[in-house]
Amino acid sequence: MAISTVRDVNAARFAVLAGVIVALISQIMLFLLFTGIIGLALPQPTAAPATFNWSVFIIWALAGIIAAGFGGFITGWSVERGSDWDVGVLAFLGWAIAILLVALFGAIAANTGTGLLRSFVSPAYAYFSPNTAARVTAIASLASVIALSLGAAAAIVGSQIAASEMPRSRRRSR
Repeated sequence: MAISTVRDVNAARFAVLAGVIVALISQIMLFLLFTGIIGLALPQPTAAPATFNWSVFIIWALAGIIAAGFGGFITGWSVERGSDWDVGVLAFLGWAIAILLVALFGAIAANTGTGLLRSFVSPAYAYFSPNTAARVTAIASLASVIALSLGAAAAIVGSQIAASEMPRSRRRSR
């Protein structure tokens, strides 16, 4: 079992908070960028879709995975004197907090949000019968577990990259 080398609790809190903020803002910016690019590149549908369109989910998942890596990198960069284990745990903690915030605001948007937000959070229920919507939601839930796992891994890898780039005089190895 590794012994923690992060002595400054305030610095660890700052690192986690900085990682969360960067991850959330990066996800919003990347989602908007990807949505804009895809929206301009693909022809616009003229009728309600006959099948579930996975493009919004894929764009959201890719933006989240990349943003988790950015957040993990900032967390790893912000911790001055931590072992690889400490940096990875702090990045994972930041990722978990960011996911909780996204889920909270997603639930609020789905229940009280505008039609645009509602279509991003729960698009399956807009066009399908209850049985089809339930199946699509189940598949989306399983795909979300995969995307979230990749996001957690991206956060940890990002923190390790930042920690490995830091000069050895600023940090201790495990």
